[in-house]
Amino acid sequence: MVILVPSDEVGIIFIARGETEADERSGHHILSPDNQLTASPHLVSNDAREIANPDLLICCTKTYQFEEALKNVEACIDENGMLLPSLNGADAT
Repeated sequence: MVILVPSDEVGIIFIARGETEADERSGHHILSPDNQLTASPHLVSNDAREIANPDLLICCTKTYQFEEALKNVEACIDENGMLLPSLNGADAT
């Protein structure tokens, strides 16, 4: 089952590196067999300090960049938040 929630119902924040930050402003297109939507961010930044205590943090990065990415966002996650890694790499374990 796929549940898609329109981005106007939840706060979406993209933390992106400088060169990809501008691209993130257009949002992400999410497709399923039954639905299509664009998740438009409320904030795009390269500074994780601009967010605090997200309910869910999805970390989408290359496998070899995951540890560094976590160091950059660890200060904004509290004990109630969830982290969902989505790694791109053949050697992800």
